[in-house]
Amino acid sequence: MPGPNFTGGRVVAIDGTQLRLTTFDQGGHAVDVHLDVRSVRSVWRETEVRPSAIEVGDDLMVSGVRGPDAFQAWTVWANIGRADGIVRAIDGETIVLEALPPKSVTFTAVLSSYITREGPWRLSDIHPGMTVGMVVYWRRGLDGPRRITRIWSG
Repeated sequence: MPGPNFTGGRVVAIDGTQLRLTTFDQGGHAVDVHLDVRSVRSVWRETEVRPSAIEVGDDLMVSGVRGPDAFQAWTVWANIGRADGIVRAIDGETIVLEALPPKSVTFTAVLSSYITREGPWRLSDIHPGMTVGMVVYWRRGLDGPRRITRIWSG
């Protein structure tokens, strides 16, 4: 697990403000993480939400502090990730992105309904061949294509 102030994993159980995550150690063995969300300041799940919006099956990245019995969460990011790549095609609000090495995957993402379309960038400023970075929301197997919540170039 990366550093003393960070943890993550998939939510496998919820009991009020106590969550149980499953993650993997460096040897590939499943490890349970007990997470206390009483002191959460922010939960980002495509947009800002309350801790009660976290569901079983969500993939979480969490900052906070390790306590004796549980990891005390301060900030939670649910079902998001970063993608960097080359725009291969644009069709309306759908972008086909070829991931930058070392990854070699091409995927499709659509603009989230929560994204601010007024800027500082414009979709019309993005074109095939351009290298972009983006934050994407995606709930594995449940929400259809990845949704772009932030995008930038340069």
